Amino acid sequence: MNCLSCKYHFNKQALFIVWNKDQLMFICEECISSNIIDTNTQSNKWKKLVIEKAIREPDHFFSQFELNEKNKIRIQALQKYSFEQFKYLIENTEKHIQEIQCILDRIINDLKLEVVNINENKYNHRKQLEQVQIYQNFRSTLDLVYNSQTQINLEIINQCENNLKQLCHNIESNPIQLNTQLERIFINCNIIKTQEFQHNKQLKDQLYQIQLLIQPFKNKYNCLSSIVSEEFLEELLARIQLNSKKKIIKTNLIFDGKNDRLNATMFWKKVQNKENLLMIFKSNKNYIFGAYSPCKWVYTKNHSYADKTKSSFIFSKTNNTFHPILDKDYKAINCNKTKGPCFGYCENGDIIEYDLSIDEDFQGGCSYLGNNYLWNNDEAQKLNTHLFGQIQPKIINCEIYEITFS
Repeated sequence: MNCLSCKYHFNKQALFIVWNKDQLMFICEECISSNIIDTNTQSNKWKKLVIEKAIREPDHFFSQFELNEKNKIRIQALQKYSFEQFKYLIENTEKHIQEIQCILDRIINDLKLEVVNINENKYNHRKQLEQVQIYQNFRSTLDLVYNSQTQINLEIINQCENNLKQLCHNIESNPIQLNTQLERIFINCNIIKTQEFQHNKQLKDQLYQIQLLIQPFKNKYNCLSSIVSEEFLEELLARIQLNSKKKIIKTNLIFDGKNDRLNATMFWKKVQNKENLLMIFKSNKNYIFGAYSPCKWVYTKNHSYADKTKSSFIFSKTNNTFHPILDKDYKAINCNKTKGPCFGYCENGDIIEYDLSIDEDFQGGCSYLGNNYLWNNDEAQKLNTHLFGQIQPKIINCEIYEITFS
């Protein structure tokens, strides 16, 4: 590609495209520091493209425009890691692995020496044990039987048995003498307890360095779902982070329907007094839906809590819809120890309506979107089945994540 000269500085190469609602210009680095662009005018904000990067990476071009949340997340994923970062990862990981191999070789050599030392130590102690008088008496008695040149007869066997019987009796009647002799021999013994190999710390350090290298390329939020894809889970967490205006530093799966019983007792055992919970459900119709709220889940008879942050939402993965809470004073969650999770609460005369309610057995429940959470679908007949694919939830799997912010 030919170089394009800057029309404001002819000896400089135009590296950037800048524009606002009134004009667009090719400019160079010197233009950036000059007053050609009035960056202080907020009402006429400039956008900037690096020309070479935009030609090489179309995502850089699209990132300058107003994208919906899903496309913004996907574009950011493309921009996340550069070729140079991957090259650095491979080269440094290879370097650490080579160093680990050298350390392992040294550890193997140390281990071989240690085994030799242990065996020598055991041999020396056994030679000392042979000198204990009680053991010498035991051996001499056996020698009478096994080393006799004559044919063994009953009289010799009886004599050996009597001698060994008396020897054992003497040991058992006065064990102090035996233990004193043994303690003198074993006082400096290190047969069982071996010293830690000096290269262990070096090995741990190298493994830790590899972990640090790989960490940025791992799952961003360090969590995997058995209900939704990693991409959709990251989309949910990115939405929560955006709405909360706080950075997520940790997620913890506190309820897993594959291992935990699907009922209110187990639900409250896991969520009591916890906040910032993301819940994902799957109905027996394979409809996937869920909800998030920062509100604390308090084990009580019946109480509703408002979300002053307005970051609560209900979603349908199956229908690709999000339903944010309508107002900061509206009830985001309802805590009732006789029920499972409930989102939204509205008293309509004698009738109580929830935007999302799951009963004690996780089979019954209801959904009346539009009370406290947004419902913008004109088809009212789909209101009650939008989340579950049927009138009642009939949950077959559930995951609840506790989110920690910085």
